[in-house]
Parts: sequence; C-alpha cells; structure tokens
Amino acid sequence: MGGCGLKSGSPMVDDVSPGSVGQGEPLKGATLTVTSKNFSENIILGQMTGLVFKAAGAEVLDRTNLPGSISAREAIINGDADAQWDYTGTGWITFLGHADPIVDPQKQYEAVRDEDKGNGVVWLPPAPLDNTYALAISKKNNAKYKLKTLSDVAALAKKDPGAVTICVENEFASRDDGLPGMEKKYGMRIPAGNIKKMDAGIIYTQVS
Repeated sequence: MGGCGLKSGSPMVDDVSPGSVGQGEPLKGATLTVTSKNFSENIILGQMTGLVFKAAGAEVLDRTNLPGSISAREAIINGDADAQWDYTGTGWITFLGHADPIVDPQKQYEAVRDEDKGNGVVWLPPAPLDNTYALAISKKNNAKYKLKTLSDVAALAKKDPGAVTICVENEFASRDDGLPGMEKKYGMRIPAGNIKKMDAGIIYTQVS
C-alpha cells in the first residue's frame, strides 16, 4: 500500500473534445491527478472525471484503480492526487472513525463535509446516485427459503445457522455500518466459517 502511494500517475491518453464543459478551457495550464478505488463503479467515475478535466484544458494524470479505500484516501491526504469519488458512509465510518452512521443522507453528507475540512479535504455537493449496501440471494436459494427481508435472513440463521453463507468484501466484513452492524441490528448470528471474504467481482459469480 505504501509503495502504491508513492507511484506516480500516468497521463490520461484518451482523446476528448471540449464540448460544453471545456469551453474556453478554464483549466488550461493545470496538472491534475485523479485517483479511485479498485472496483468498477469507482474506476468509471474516476475515468469520467479525468476526461472532464482534460476537456477543460488540464493535463490529467491517471492514478485510478488503487487497492481499497485507504490507499485512495491517503493519495488525497498526502497530496499525491487531487480528486476522487468517495462515499459519505465510508468517510464517516472508515476515515473519520465514527461508530454509527447518520441515517438521513443529507445530514450524513453535511457532517462528513464539515468535519473533513479539518483534514484539508473538500466534499463537493453529492451526485444523484446511491451506493447503499444490500444482500443478494441466488434464484435457487430464494426459491428454497422464500427470503424477502433481512429479518427473514436473521430468522433462518437462528433456525439453521449452517444454511446461511454470506460472501462479503473485506471492508463490509469489518465496518460498523456493514456486516457487524447488520448482525447487531437484526440479532443475526452467522457462524464465522460461513462468512467468506472475497473481491467484489468474485462475489457475484459465487452467489449466482
């Protein structure tokens, strides 16, 4: 992770015309480094941002696809990157160290924005997209167990602990607004051997 934090970015080489964003090239002369985490949604958002900066006249260095939230965060904090897309829940729980998320999305954003100013990080107004965690179940198991809610999953885990196996990313397995919080909220007790930690892409193939 430290080595990755020291790695310089490579130029973003995709050709892009100014369009409405780049009229007058307001960023001409600037050199900006864009970073992202290493999953598809965040990489795509990072690449889109780099193209927008380039269209506005900036020279853009590509440092997308860093391993995990912490690596990308450190790149921002250390001045190795200028911009990235991130999530208010991650900011509040993982970066700022709070135990409990704020349920209201706008209030959660405002709390992260205000507190992170002290770290020299500026959170722009949120985009109209949602990255809420959820559980997905295979069609076969859904037909077998008739699960519709998290309460149903909790009831099944209590009745037959061996029937519930969950595939999760490392972050979800340890975050208070992830698996530990879900187990606490729903009184769910999943055997440790039935919690499989995997990369995001592998999870989908394993569940399907």
